[in-house]
Amino acid sequence: TVIQQAPSSKSRIKVIPDSLRLNLSVINAEDPEGANDKENADSVKAKKGLIRDFGIYLDYGKIAGYLTGQEQKNEVGARLVFGNGFYLAAEYGLATLTPDNAYRNADYRVEGDYQRAGLGYLFAFNAKSNLGLGLMYGQAAFQDEGTPTIESPSGLFGTVSSSFARSGLTANWAELNLLSETRIANNLYLGLTLRLRFMIDYDAQEPIDVYSIPGYGRTFDNSVPAANLIIRYSF
Repeated sequence: TVIQQAPSSKSRIKVIPDSLRLNLSVINAEDPEGANDKENADSVKAKKGLIRDFGIYLDYGKIAGYLTGQEQKNEVGARLVFGNGFYLAAEYGLATLTPDNAYRNADYRVEGDYQRAGLGYLFAFNAKSNLGLGLMYGQAAFQDEGTPTIESPSGLFGTVSSSFARSGLTANWAELNLLSETRIANNLYLGLTLRLRFMIDYDAQEPIDVYSIPGYGRTFDNSVPAANLIIRYSF
């Protein structure tokens, strides 16, 4: 005689539908312990850490030169900041200069373009502001012209005017830059760049030398301080 014991009323039997069991098997086979999720998260974190910021900027302080009529300058730049704080920067500008009293009794004009490139380090001063220090190399290609006027103090001789025009001139210099910027909108920054430029070489001329070099400044200064007002858009 076989005595069969009835199932206890306290026993519980969990039934997993075949469709759910199949889906769980597929998930475990394709992505054991969520390995793909971890890899994707690590990949996103690596990409986010590689490039911290990229933006283009404009020197809006050059507008003042148009108001005086002695300078017409336009300058733009781009900066790529890596996750470790180091950055690469490149700048390009155009300039036409007609300084008053560049030379005594002479009208003078110089025009050309210039480029700068360099690297530096940028760190966050607070939640909205950045500070940075960089080194740049600059070069310019330009031409100048002038019309000196020679007058006789006694009036015995007439006024003599002669003109000169020189093209294909070049110059090279180095810069030490200190920059700061503050975010004023979501992706918009206002900043200030202080520059100290050191002349390396330029095409000196005789008997009347080049007075000013686009992107650098006056040639008779071996070091030239400058300041730029920057507005930058960050992508």
